[in-house]
Amino acid sequence: MTRAAAGTHRPTLAGRHRGGRAHGGSSARTSSRNALFNYLKQSERPLQSLAFILPLIVIHEIGWRYSHVRLLAFELLHRFFALFGATGTFLPALALIAMLLGWHLFNGDKWKVQLNTCLWMYLESVLLALPLLALAAGFARWQTGPILAARGPGLADAIVIPMGAGIYEEMIFRLAGLSLLSFLTIDLLGMKKNRATIVMVVISGVVFSLYHYLGHEEFVWKTCLFRAIAGAYFGAVFLCRGFGVTAGSHAAYDMIVCAAAGIG
Repeated sequence: MTRAAAGTHRPTLAGRHRGGRAHGGSSARTSSRNALFNYLKQSERPLQSLAFILPLIVIHEIGWRYSHVRLLAFELLHRFFALFGATGTFLPALALIAMLLGWHLFNGDKWKVQLNTCLWMYLESVLLALPLLALAAGFARWQTGPILAARGPGLADAIVIPMGAGIYEEMIFRLAGLSLLSFLTIDLLGMKKNRATIVMVVISGVVFSLYHYLGHEEFVWKTCLFRAIAGAYFGAVFLCRGFGVTAGSHAAYDMIVCAAAGIG
């Protein structure tokens, strides 16, 4: 009688123990999913993006004075503001900050920034740069001219130009450009959202590529194709992940490229 009771009691305890482990594992998975969802949601917000890129803006604003190369997007923004009689060193940065704050107010988001989210955004930016680096390596084997970089930059250029490109090229071609294209395709032409998204990404990629030849660089169609794909890639990242991660992945890509080209 005692043995039988003991024998029937043990499986019950074992079953409860196994159930407890399963419940704990399920809770851990649920907690992880919630943490990931919260990160994805928070990191897309304009105010979080602003907090994320502020260090990049500060470094660029200090460093461009010591750089031997002028970022074309930065110069174009200065020329644009000059058309309205507005001049000032910090105008592009102030305009970007105003755009993100305006976006934040329009969305009605909370005035809340998470430092740990910024740190994860830096990591995500590097990870999102890797597919483009792999594509660039493939194009470099196919292309007779340079794809990754034309020459080894100086130290200031290797830091300042990538950050400026990440900030101001994304400001022009994704933050402003895709917003304008969204208005034209969806609001004005009445296109369906899915079709309009494809059109927007393709057009922004092509315009982004052609922009690089406004200076003195010779047009090479293979290089142009790579840049168009890169522009479309950043456009897709912007639509899925917001401005901050897009600017960060662009800057991370360019910094790795500069490091690969060599300093000096």
